[in-house]
Parts: sequence; C-alpha cells; structure tokens
Amino acid sequence: MTIDPERPAPTAAPSAPFCADCAAGPDGQWADALALAWQEHHRLRTLLAERSAELALAQTEAFQLRREAETGGATRNQMSRLESELNALRYRLDEAETTLARFRKSLSWRMTTPIRWIGRVLKLNQRRAP
Repeated sequence: MTIDPERPAPTAAPSAPFCADCAAGPDGQWADALALAWQEHHRLRTLLAERSAELALAQTEAFQLRREAETGGATRNQMSRLESELNALRYRLDEAETTLARFRKSLSWRMTTPIRWIGRVLKLNQRRAP
C-alpha cells in the first residue's frame, strides 16, 4: 500500500483507538489513523519550517545588531579620540592667546609700536607703486 501525500486526510478521528487488532478491521480504521497521522506530520513539518524561518530571521537581526554595536563602539572610540584631540587643541590655543597677550602688554612691544606702524605704511606704499 502506498501513501499519497496529496490525498485529503479525513476530518474525523477513528471511532476506536488505533491498535494492531483493529488495524485490519473492516471499517478501515487503520487507513483513517494513518491519514490523521500524516496530516499531523504535515502540520508539524509546516510549523517547523515556519519556526526555522523565524529563527533564521532572528539570527540575521542579531548579527546585524552585533555588527552595529561593534561599529558603534568604534565610532565611540573615534569620537572619544577626536574629543581628546579637540581639548588638546583648545589648550594650545589658550596658551598661544596667553603668550600673545603677554607680548602685547610688554614694554618692548609698546615701545616698538611706532616702528611697526612705519614698516606697515612703507610696505603698503611699495605694493601700490608700479
């Protein structure tokens, strides 16, 4: 006897429990039980396929989240490094401004102001001359 998976399964359960004594009974209980078992097997395989697809999707999403987390970590490290670099540059700028302010307040800077002014005027006149 061959089993045809395309054969529609019966909708009712067998009238008596499936056992070896009633398997060959005249009312075909064996065939009904086999059809019900085949139907349950098909339902379980479909359910397994759905769960496998869900698992594959969840694994893909977990991989993507893990990758984003790693990239985010690299981005955080890069951002931290850039913030440190920015703070170092701010410190250097503050030092340069402080040094410049000391120069401008110094006696020598104030005494040479007229000389620097004359130098700027002479340079400006040289540029204008053909």
